[in-house]
Amino acid sequence: TTTTSAATIIEKVLIEEHSKRVNWVSFARNKMYLASASMDGTCKIFNMNGKVYRSFNGHKGNCLVCEFSHNDEYLVTGATDNTAMLWNVEANCQVGVLQHNSWVSAVRFISKSRLLLCGTMSGELKVWNTTNGDELLAIRDNDGPILSILVSSDNKYFFTGGRDKCIRMYSLNQFELLHVFSGHHTHEITAMCFLRQTNESIVVSVASDKSMRLWDIKNKQKDPIWECFVPANAIAVVSAGTNTLLVGDSLGRLLNLEVSQNLN
Repeated sequence: TTTTSAATIIEKVLIEEHSKRVNWVSFARNKMYLASASMDGTCKIFNMNGKVYRSFNGHKGNCLVCEFSHNDEYLVTGATDNTAMLWNVEANCQVGVLQHNSWVSAVRFISKSRLLLCGTMSGELKVWNTTNGDELLAIRDNDGPILSILVSSDNKYFFTGGRDKCIRMYSLNQFELLHVFSGHHTHEITAMCFLRQTNESIVVSVASDKSMRLWDIKNKQKDPIWECFVPANAIAVVSAGTNTLLVGDSLGRLLNLEVSQNLN
């Protein structure tokens, strides 16, 4: 049963540094830094005071996504130039370029490894070894662009979401498709995260129809367990604590959203 709620959402502007819209936001695992990818072609890393720590400008196109590695040593960015770029954060330099056949629209490191998942606008998902730049596997299950990838911290599962309006759940061990969640019936899924980093049983998905839906992935419930509407131009989401989400919007802002709802 889906619970629809007009839950209180507290909106707070945190950072305004990009000249164009923010496409993606990613927390460092040590919670000391935050990275944001923008249509202005850059990926910026901020400290928790909102000051720019690094600005990476290597892409020849719009920067669509970014993600820290498990130890925060590296950052990966994806862009409309059909590449994913690897950056050494401390050394402030580019250390690798991974070529794709279309825009790189989703990226995610696999925890405690140098393996990287990259989703593209063609619907292809590639698995890379970032140590040597080798492509290990290509998966073509998605019926359209992949716009978000989510990996569980125990390295058991990963999820894809995108223009086909479905969340696909895979086994990381065998890269096998386990389940398909369908609930965003009319608009593409733009971003996903776990509601709580300490309990990964609930996945949050945001779609371009302004809706936010919560999914019980532990029990593989067919329908979302809760839904509400978020700011009209919310396009990226990460967990920032218990029932608190950080959202990037089309005006280049980062917003702090507190969902006032009791969820087990």
